[in-house]
Amino acid sequence: MTTDGFYELSAIVDTLLGPDGCPWDREQTIQSLRSDLLEECYEAADAIDKNNMSGLLEELGDVLLCVVLMIKKAELSNAFTMHDVFAAICAKMVNRHSHVFGSDKAATAQEALDVWKRNKANEKAQKGLHGVMADIPAALPALMRAEKILVVANGDDGVLQEHDILPKIINDLQSLQKTPQTSHSSKALQEKIGSILLNFVAMSKNLGISSELSLTKAIEAFINRFA
Repeated sequence: MTTDGFYELSAIVDTLLGPDGCPWDREQTIQSLRSDLLEECYEAADAIDKNNMSGLLEELGDVLLCVVLMIKKAELSNAFTMHDVFAAICAKMVNRHSHVFGSDKAATAQEALDVWKRNKANEKAQKGLHGVMADIPAALPALMRAEKILVVANGDDGVLQEHDILPKIINDLQSLQKTPQTSHSSKALQEKIGSILLNFVAMSKNLGISSELSLTKAIEAFINRFA
């Protein structure tokens, strides 16, 4: 896609939102477009998982359309402009890549990642640990959000230092088994299951495995059993 293509898309969206444009598009808000953006992102991810490049081409276009629509809605409400969005991401990329645009050095991918993490940590240091955790989007899938929060809580290397996670899981499962059937809808039971799931995510991180990806693959295998 060329810059001309981007400006053409921007002009098309302007027309859609204009007085003689599309009534549905004009009625949308940033909030109403949220679900569309998430759906298009998941469809793009699905195309990646299936190595479907023609599908990915289409889905990335849909994601881009949602992004441009949201920016245009923000411009109409004087929240921010297209220029603000590009200026913010350009500044972030230059700051995070100080090994390219600054004096830091990075000869390998791991060294570059270390520089990125250090620069990101410096940006967020003033927020404190709780502030950094609070910045992790609540809209993320729960497993993915848990992974990110656990990384923050246990250092930038992403490796948890606890060695007693499995005993905790076993103990919680045994406790769960002893829970009376009549209380299966209780708040305490919900918290117990949540604790078990969180500890499973922690154990996965210790093993260097993505719990989100693992569950996704397990679901696909489950579906294929019925094919």
